[in-house]
Parts: sequence; structure tokens; C-alpha cells
Amino acid sequence: STVAVAGGVLVSGVSSGFAFAEGKKKKEWKVFLDLQCPYSKICWGNMPEISAKFDKEYDITYHITDLVFHPQAYAAHCSLKVVENAAPQLRAKYIEALYSNQKSFMNSATETLTKAQINDVFADIAEKAGVFSKSNYSWFGKPLTREEFLKQCGDWQTVMMPAYSEHKEALRLGVYGTPKHVIDGKLIENSESSWKSKDFSKLL
Repeated sequence: STVAVAGGVLVSGVSSGFAFAEGKKKKEWKVFLDLQCPYSKICWGNMPEISAKFDKEYDITYHITDLVFHPQAYAAHCSLKVVENAAPQLRAKYIEALYSNQKSFMNSATETLTKAQINDVFADIAEKAGVFSKSNYSWFGKPLTREEFLKQCGDWQTVMMPAYSEHKEALRLGVYGTPKHVIDGKLIENSESSWKSKDFSKLL
């Protein structure tokens, strides 16, 4: 998995299994987010402070799931997979851009849009975030263009199925709402999106 760090946030989606703290393997901390969920947006904003407190002991990774009452969550998730595949080092930057522009793909903003128009919304967000800038690919792969981004959003094998598989993993762990935290294999049942490090310190 990718272990790049952007903006103080570990951007890997899945733990590598090789993170160590003071000679010991770190415990896993999986954060589950829905890209259309306003509460997930709050949690995402709090995670740099939480990570700064706990990253010596925990391997904190971010995972996306799609709640049924957020109809554009899966489309957003697929757009993220496109970015991950082309430039995993931009994963955190694009997640940040999605949350910053979340209003543009909420239910009220997209209820009259076609699927193609909704993907255009995500392409606009990606473009504003610099995802299509050639400078981001100087040392890493072929630049992703807007046209290729839109084409790949509907690719079953490389985008749609991996997004669905990530969602199924959340369900397997008992994650039916967001944001949720699975720490050292245990789902934290009553966590709140507003929690910061001091709140988690009471549990860990």
C-alpha cells in the first residue's frame, strides 16, 4: 500500500502490515468515511490532530464506504479510485478537495443531473485540486487527463469493483454508519465525528 504523507495525514488506504513503533509492530487503526457524509467531513478535519497524538503507536489508515442514503457517495468513491490508480500520492489531496466541495454533490445539488453530469462535477473538483496538472506526475507515471478521468469512472474492473470491495470490507467489520473507527480489530461503537485525541485517549 501507499505510505506517502500529505498534509500530515497518512494517505494509505490499507495497512501495509509493516509499520513499527519502537521496535514493535504498530496496532491497526482503520478510519471509515463516506465522501458524501457531512459527519465524515468533520472527522477528516480532526484526523491530523488525532494522528499527531497516536501515530507512534497506531498505523492509521483511511477507508471509504458508501451509505445507501447518500446516492452520490459511490460515484465519489469511484472517482477517488481513478485518482488512486493514476497517482496514489494525490489521494489525500483529492479527498480534501471532495470534502471542501461536498455541497456540489449533495442530494439537493444533483437530483436533476444525469450520471455523466455528476461525473463532470467530480472532474471539476479534480481539476481545481490540480489532479490533472502535469507537474504532479513529474516522477510518477503518465499524467491523468480530464477525458481519461471521466472514461475511467465507469471502468468496472479497475474502479467500480475495487470501490465496491472496499465497501464490502466495511460491512464485514460491522461498519454501517460513518465516520467509524476500527481500532486494533475492534469497532468503536459510540464514537462521534467531533472527537479529538483527548476523547480517544479515554478509550485507548
